[in-house]
Amino acid sequence: MTKSQVNFLIKTGLFIATVGFLIIIAFHVDPHASMDAAYYHVMVDQLEQGKGFAEPVIWHNLNKYDDLEHPIDYWMPLGIVLYYLARLSMGIAGEVWLNIFIWAFLAVIIYSKVLTLTKSRFCALVAFLAHIFCGRNIFYVLTTDNMAFSAILGYFYFNSLGNKDSKWYLTAIIGGLIALLRIEGVIFAAMGGIFEFYKTRRLRVLFLYSCLVLAILSPWIIRNIQVLNTPWPSNTKAIFLRNYGDFFNEEFKGTLEDYLALGYKEIISQKLKGLRISLLNLVLLPAHFLFFPVWFPGLIAFWRRGNKGFTLFFVVFFWLLCGLAFTHQSEKGTALHISAFFYPAYAILTGMGLSALLESSSARRKKLYYFIGVSMVLWGMCVSYLSTRGIALQYSEDNAPYIQLFKEFPPASTDLIVSPYPLYVYYLAGCKGVVASKHTAKGPGAMADKYACNLIVTSTKNLHVETPDPQSWQTIASHSLLVLYQRR
Repeated sequence: MTKSQVNFLIKTGLFIATVGFLIIIAFHVDPHASMDAAYYHVMVDQLEQGKGFAEPVIWHNLNKYDDLEHPIDYWMPLGIVLYYLARLSMGIAGEVWLNIFIWAFLAVIIYSKVLTLTKSRFCALVAFLAHIFCGRNIFYVLTTDNMAFSAILGYFYFNSLGNKDSKWYLTAIIGGLIALLRIEGVIFAAMGGIFEFYKTRRLRVLFLYSCLVLAILSPWIIRNIQVLNTPWPSNTKAIFLRNYGDFFNEEFKGTLEDYLALGYKEIISQKLKGLRISLLNLVLLPAHFLFFPVWFPGLIAFWRRGNKGFTLFFVVFFWLLCGLAFTHQSEKGTALHISAFFYPAYAILTGMGLSALLESSSARRKKLYYFIGVSMVLWGMCVSYLSTRGIALQYSEDNAPYIQLFKEFPPASTDLIVSPYPLYVYYLAGCKGVVASKHTAKGPGAMADKYACNLIVTSTKNLHVETPDPQSWQTIASHSLLVLYQRR
């Protein structure tokens, strides 16, 4: 058997083992537990039913809506399309299967990359396992969130940028796809063009790069013009959030003047907290609080091979962006989602850094570094288990009251519901709705009147100071933390 055949068998075995491992874990994960996961699943339903990119609920109040069902103007379409294609080919279960296949494919690529660069199967295996046992990210990979899509696009994006010779066309294609996956993907696409121009010093490359990115974005731009009368919906109000609750406040102004009214002390305090939380989500948690010292020799090894530190630049850039511009969103998930773009790079840096330490050490120290490599993998396994278990329990605790309430009192599909969690309510009950919680200005009754809703769900965890007027609303059910009201 030739060396290439042996390598092929090893990679095939690693892929199968990864798929098998993730399938076992998937049995313990609700694939639609989080808001993002429920959103993608609901929107694939919309596509499947021929309703296009139309949201059946109002889940935020940054923009004003006349109807509960309205065109997408905040979310990006690529993840929805990919899950729709997965469902067409493999059924509803195919949505999670797609993530599993992507994660296993990435794991094998990472193994191969580190093996090629270091000639060390041990270091390649450590990188492979560092990718698989990725802490809390395992949970989200096994839901219909976009983590797996971000990770594979992030890998190929940084791989393209890291080439000594410019492959601007690949960077443009991947950058365009990232822009269609997440709203901050536009920054990846734009920065990719800047760096490719930096590498080539040719305006022609920058021009062609821009044209290719625009060509990839053009279907979505055309759709926006036809449906929303604008090529790219603006959500600049999100930059001026005074707190995360403003996202759901229908009277939020979203102006610079309103934001500055907080006062410079509060603003500085929020930004410092944002930087701390963003560092936690972008670096410390992906490193399991221990791996990042090994990344530094990995970065040096990459630099010596001609990679100019593009990945490090993007990590620092998005840390500052998340902390200073997306301060409140980052605390609630934006930094977590952006971190997925860097997970493959982190795994590769782990393997590369360990290899660099082994190559520059004595025989006695080599034993120490082998021990450190094994210890990091074992630590990653423990962190992944505890994180996945903890997150699963938390979502189960949060979602169980909704599941039980609508199991005991299922509403009609024609009912319209005001609730603190309209996306999940729609996922469970199939009813259109609008968000109303302690953050809305006028309370659930006013939102119900505005959108002609006949049901209201309130939660003691997110209760507005104004409860529904008993002369207009009657309690018909309650369960755990929730109360269900019906219009009289």
